[in-house]
Amino acid sequence: MINKLPADDLFEKSSMTFGEHLEELRRALAKAMIWLGIGTALGLLLAERIVKFIETPLKGAITGYYVERAKLSFEEANGVKPSDELAAWMLHNNMQPQRAYVDPFTITDIANPTQPTERQPANQDGKSKSPELDEPEAKSKDKTAEIDQSELVGKLEQNPWKDVDIRRLSELKPFILWQPIPNKLIALTSMEPFMMWMKAGIVAGIIFSSPGIFYHIWQFFAAGLYPHERRYVYWYLPLSLALFFAGVALAFFVIFKLVLQFLIGYTSSLDVEFAPRLNDYMTFAMMLPLGFGLAFQLPIVMLGLHRFGVITAETFLSQWRIAVLVISFLAMILTPADPYSMIGLAVPLIVLYFLGILLCHYMPKGAGFGSAAVDP
Repeated sequence: MINKLPADDLFEKSSMTFGEHLEELRRALAKAMIWLGIGTALGLLLAERIVKFIETPLKGAITGYYVERAKLSFEEANGVKPSDELAAWMLHNNMQPQRAYVDPFTITDIANPTQPTERQPANQDGKSKSPELDEPEAKSKDKTAEIDQSELVGKLEQNPWKDVDIRRLSELKPFILWQPIPNKLIALTSMEPFMMWMKAGIVAGIIFSSPGIFYHIWQFFAAGLYPHERRYVYWYLPLSLALFFAGVALAFFVIFKLVLQFLIGYTSSLDVEFAPRLNDYMTFAMMLPLGFGLAFQLPIVMLGLHRFGVITAETFLSQWRIAVLVISFLAMILTPADPYSMIGLAVPLIVLYFLGILLCHYMPKGAGFGSAAVDP
């Protein structure tokens, strides 16, 4: 007896023909593109706010980086660590100290132009000698010494090099200046801000339109199922969306901050200026959450392979060690070179792998390619 070979048309025994599957796929893709267009338009309208929102974790990390540098400088100069109140003030006000050296006599000349520029002769006790003034004359002197603010600014804007005296350089005094922490991103070309605006709008559009896109994709799969199987779609569509948003949220609100702290920590130990580039940072900040969201679809992919008879649930369970090894390898090459993102992706995917095995036991297995389908 000759065994009957599988049919050439894999959809011959299914609920839809191959041509009907293609037509349904075309409709699903067209509707998904419409949703993507609507989401992208909304994303472009909010792109500027989205870019500022994505920059927030980096600005916080840069501020922390410069505050840590200031704390190390304070400890080197004083032998003790600064108080927590001082560190909290720098973080809250986004300020950092800078050590500078000033000529005290030049500052005195600018602030009090009516005073003599030469140093006063000293008494025997080492104190500066000044003429005796009664109280009315002192008040009059103070009023004469006051100058208009605009005049002071004008004096500060004058060329400071013309009054430099080499003999007074040895008497420079240390001075602490407080300045804002430079936590701005750098754009090396004029096109970078526009391209980041476009990328932010497109990525946000994908996230905004994901419910509609996922809905039409699942509608495509449901069209090829029998009526008794379509009820599973109403369970797995919300699950697919929940997994996608869970991956995006985990990457942006947890993993992303840990990665920044880890990478900036090495920059702080090298004592170098940290000025991240806009293109590099924004690409990394937008692609990492999107990649996590797509990777979290692992249980849904496993359900699809199980449904079409490609891999059984028993095979998934028996080969779990190999699966863990493959997941760890993919997490290593698909994430930056840091332990937080690798562990943050590998551990959830391993958990989702076993969740997929559990779901496969509740999803009925299909007849497989080339086999006759059964519709009870």
